[in-house]
Amino acid sequence: MRSQFPHLIPNLSGLLLQGWNLESAHLAGVDFAQTDLEGANLIQADLSGANLSNASLAKAQLQDARMKGASLAIAHLVQANLQGADLTEANLIGANLQGASLVRADLHQANLIGTSLRNADLRWAMLDRAKLNRSDLGSAILSEANLCDATLCQVNLNGAVLIDAQMYGTDLSQANLRAANLCHAYLVRAKLVGADLCFSRCDWANLSRADLQGAKLEGACLRGANLAGSNLKGIYLTGIDWEMTKLDKAELDDPGLF
Repeated sequence: MRSQFPHLIPNLSGLLLQGWNLESAHLAGVDFAQTDLEGANLIQADLSGANLSNASLAKAQLQDARMKGASLAIAHLVQANLQGADLTEANLIGANLQGASLVRADLHQANLIGTSLRNADLRWAMLDRAKLNRSDLGSAILSEANLCDATLCQVNLNGAVLIDAQMYGTDLSQANLRAANLCHAYLVRAKLVGADLCFSRCDWANLSRADLQGAKLEGACLRGANLAGSNLKGIYLTGIDWEMTKLDKAELDDPGLF
């Protein structure tokens, strides 16, 4: 039918498709709004431009699925497997991805505003230019993820792991990074105005030319970090591990402290 009438877009909204095997299926543009696909097999399926708004995809298998431009707004994706999935420019506003696996997933320019990614695995994920404002990434793993030029204003990254993450120019204004692990992270020109970095690990992180004005750093470890040319105005500087930290040309309220 689709081959004879390519202009027809099937409407499968609201159906019960729990556990269905749709591996490698061509489902581009299909309407799955409010459909129950819990535990379904969608490995390598083509869901480009599909409407999965408010759909239930808990524990669904979506490895290497093609979902470019798909709508997954307020979708339920708890513990779903999205390893290697292409979610470029996808709409995931308000989606629940708690405990989901997004290892090596491509989320370039995706909209994840208000999304729950608590305890999600985002190692090596591509999140460059993605929008994650007010999202919950508490205890998420983002080691070696690409977050360059992404916006994460007021995001919760409490206890998150960001070892070796690439965050050039990333906006983390007012973000909660308490007890986060940012060891060896690349945060050149990142914006961390008013961010909470208390008790975080920033060992050997590159924060050169970053804007940390008004950030909270109590109990943080900045051992060996590069803060050359960064803005550290309005920061309470005691109780921080500054051992071997580079502060050349950094802006300080009282340069005489160093």
